[in-house]
Amino acid sequence: RPVLTFYNPEYETQLHTDASKNGIAGILLQRPNKESPFSAVAYYSRQTSPEESRFTSYDLETLAVVASMQRFRVYLLGVPFTVVTDCNSLRATFEKKDMLPRVARWWGTMQEYDFNIIYKPGATMGHVDALSRNPIADKEVLDILNIDSNWIVTVQQSDPELQRIVNILNDPETKNLAELKNNFIVKRGLLYRNTSDGERWVVPKGVRWQILKANHDNIGHFGFDKTFDKIRRQYWFAKMRRFIKKYIDSCLECAHHKIPSGKKAGELHPIQKVECPFHTVHVDHLGPF
Repeated sequence: RPVLTFYNPEYETQLHTDASKNGIAGILLQRPNKESPFSAVAYYSRQTSPEESRFTSYDLETLAVVASMQRFRVYLLGVPFTVVTDCNSLRATFEKKDMLPRVARWWGTMQEYDFNIIYKPGATMGHVDALSRNPIADKEVLDILNIDSNWIVTVQQSDPELQRIVNILNDPETKNLAELKNNFIVKRGLLYRNTSDGERWVVPKGVRWQILKANHDNIGHFGFDKTFDKIRRQYWFAKMRRFIKKYIDSCLECAHHKIPSGKKAGELHPIQKVECPFHTVHVDHLGPF
């Protein structure tokens, strides 16, 4: 069950690990006595890097053990525990003298722990196997810093308001809309805004927050002036200044690290405890209104 229990250094401890091409995982379990079942203390899993995904199954299983030990180091140092794995050759390989350099380095990092390794068939390790094989979702964040022209056309065409402007600009019968013709231009299917500083790509409503994320969150959480100046060099959309200011004002990361300005709050002067009721009377006033 996924319910966690409190860690107790006096209990019997086991570390169950598993690995796949997609990820590695470990579960820290404990039980108070031999009659009680093991309960989960903590879970750990992560995606393998492109280099790690090319490891052999044995190297991946070893990596899962090492990474799980490092993850739960605060719990495992100084206490004996058992590593449970479905890799039957893992224990025998650690006893060899001619280890591969990578495995030897991993083995060196594990020498500070007091542990032994036991094997269990993979059919009994489904609880940790599920963590290592958790499907990786597709990325939902678009790379705004490297914009593809085809993607620009797609997102602009999906915006009804921008598509209406494009249709008007491409219609020869709308030449009387001089203001619209002067403010916007279509090049190679892309809609641009004519500004005093040049042509800027018109950003649809649906991707404006992604533009802010790429130019504010991902590059250091700069203030309004720097963020606005960076965005206006490439993009344009209606009420851009107000949108950017509202986004930055609501940024939790900025609010957390913002240094308060202005005068500091005065020190409190607590009222001393008195000996009897009505010993001291305090008055205040408010107004005029």
